[in-house]
Amino acid sequence: MENLVVITFPGLGKATEGLTKLKELDTVDEITIYGIAFIHKKEDGAIEYLYHDGADSGQKVATGAAAGMLIGLLGGPLGMLLGLLAGAGLGQAMEDDNTDLDHHFISKVNKHLEPGTYALVIDAEEDAAILIDTPLESLDGIIVRTSLDDETERFEDEQWDKFNQEIDAKEAEFKTAAGEKKEKLKHEIKELKDKQHQRMMKFREKATARKNHLHDKIEVLHKKMKAANQKNKEKFALKLEGFKKRLAAFNERVAWAFS
Repeated sequence: MENLVVITFPGLGKATEGLTKLKELDTVDEITIYGIAFIHKKEDGAIEYLYHDGADSGQKVATGAAAGMLIGLLGGPLGMLLGLLAGAGLGQAMEDDNTDLDHHFISKVNKHLEPGTYALVIDAEEDAAILIDTPLESLDGIIVRTSLDDETERFEDEQWDKFNQEIDAKEAEFKTAAGEKKEKLKHEIKELKDKQHQRMMKFREKATARKNHLHDKIEVLHKKMKAANQKNKEKFALKLEGFKKRLAAFNERVAWAFS
């Protein structure tokens, strides 16, 4: 199962040990890490990026200021969450209906990521939560996770039918209107069509980002499968097949927006 996992620590030492442990788990194929970031929430509330690595940045490892620059290049849910942390903040995300991340998850992250704490944020494939929970909780890590397996199924279509019906009704009324009423309807129709166009552009942007996210995961799994032993090759082959089916289904679902 693909999960977005946030592990918070009260101090730098154990957080660094946690990072090492996660990378060890990935190396021996206990988990598959698609992207990872190591951050520090400073006393003034600002987010400091200590480390980042993952498929979304082309497997480039960065620290300090360079890591902060890479955050802007990230796609997928990891980049979305880090963007919320660095930008408007998690509180505002709770009021944003366009946020694809689960609001309950965001609320829990917000609760545990207090000033002075350190956090590891990972997008990872986990066969069982215990593989991460047991070693990281022994380091006093507090773990919050949300499933990303149903991410494509949560993708909203922006209620295009409702938009079209409203425009059709206004245009039908426009045909029989006169004078000031006709001018008012003309203005309202233009506003609706402009709003519809803006939402279509946003929809295409989000759909493209989602496709790229799935492509990134397929690429990572291909690399892991090539280097794995026979037992793990079979495991990765099954995961690959699942991602390919999700990508095909998603492409079919949003094809109308790109036609």
